[in-house]
This record gives sequence, C-alpha cells and structure tokens, in this order.
Amino acid sequence: MSQKLELLNQVDIFKSLDNSAQNRLESIMEKRVISAGEDLAIQGGQALFFFILISGRVLLSTKEEKAVIFKKPGDFIGFELLSLNGKYTNTLKSLIDGEVFFLNREKFLEMIHGDATMVENIMSLWGNYLLKTAPFIKKLDFTGAESIY
Repeated sequence: MSQKLELLNQVDIFKSLDNSAQNRLESIMEKRVISAGEDLAIQGGQALFFFILISGRVLLSTKEEKAVIFKKPGDFIGFELLSLNGKYTNTLKSLIDGEVFFLNREKFLEMIHGDATMVENIMSLWGNYLLKTAPFIKKLDFTGAESIY
C-alpha cells in the first residue's frame, strides 16, 4: 500500500471512502516539504489547498487569538477550500520542518462533483473532526456564510 493510501486510512474523513474514491483522491495528492516558520495559509487569503499532515507541527490560529497545534500524521487542515467563496478563515504556520500532502481545490471539487452522498459524508465527518479537535473554529456552511458550532 502506498504512503498516500496508508495516510488516507488514518484520516477520519477519508478512511470510509470506497477503494475507487480513495484511488482518485490519491492521484491528486502531492507531497510537499514544509519549513519551520512557513505560512501555509493566511486568514482571508485564497483557499487553494487542503493539507494532510505527514510529519511536523502546524499551528492553526484564528483572528480571535485561539489556536491549536496539529502534530499527528493524518491531521488535516484548510478545508475552507470547499466553501463557495474559497477563503481561508484561519492562518496556518509550520512550527518545525515537516511534510504534508496537499490537494488542489479545483481538482478536489472536480473529483467530488456530482457525488452528493460523498460530499454529505465528508462534510459530516469534517464537522465531527472539528468538534473533537478545535471546537472554537468557525465552520463554514458551504454557501459562503459562516456559522459557529
């Protein structure tokens, strides 16, 4: 099994996908080395990528000065890419050197286009993940408006 598929099976959102969907997802994932101090996303900036942590530590901070550190392989961040307005609502900064897999917004949207069941499942699991990991993070309702859990 590839490193990508092994990691997908650790990610709450994606481990329930069937083999075909996981293979499609694997094909659009790209590996990237990240450096300590590097900004992966800036609040208000265009949401172009969604990240799955392989190694390292990534700080997510909100404009309300709340924060959480992602440090476990399979932690995923940057899911604002699914919102209609496609803006990051938080800032992501690498605290140490590491690696991530990233998914391009357009390629991911193309992959899930037309599969309402998959989208519904992913969004539900994403909400559960946020509640567990960082309940203070604003959730987008995916019509462009924000709501709080």
